[in-house]
Amino acid sequence: MNDNIGFMAGADVYRLGLEADVALFFDAINLLVIPKCPGRRWSVITDRLYKRYVAEQDLPEAQELMNVAQDVLMREPAVQLARLQNAAMSSIDTTGPGTVADVFRSFFEKFGHAVDSAQSFNARWGEYVPLKIGHAGVPDFITDRDRPEESYDTLTGPPFWVSN
Repeated sequence: MNDNIGFMAGADVYRLGLEADVALFFDAINLLVIPKCPGRRWSVITDRLYKRYVAEQDLPEAQELMNVAQDVLMREPAVQLARLQNAAMSSIDTTGPGTVADVFRSFFEKFGHAVDSAQSFNARWGEYVPLKIGHAGVPDFITDRDRPEESYDTLTGPPFWVSN
């Protein structure tokens, strides 16, 4: 299991932690948020961000959806995480006090930074370098950074950041 997964955008990488930590974050969105907020285009987060990359035109919607997710998770006690699929392999404390949003506070903050990085890189250099999840450590980071968007677009299996 890889312990160096993060958000990649623009020229920056924001380390999140273990593969299982990132998977648990998406479990929380899928199981604790989406059922409470149907009718939104959650695939921007659960497919585009989780498995592929966030297209430039989807950045504002992705940020809005993450804000909604954080708001919903502020009302969920952190102990809710213990029942989710990836909790056992995660390094995240699922027994502590607070809310699920508290547990994943750094994920939400780093996502906001990644959105800003993608937008500022594009504004400065005239090139959108997509926001995506990838390996935060070398040499896998280089592979993920240089992987063509077409590889993500045609991906049918698990995300590239998940170990086989």
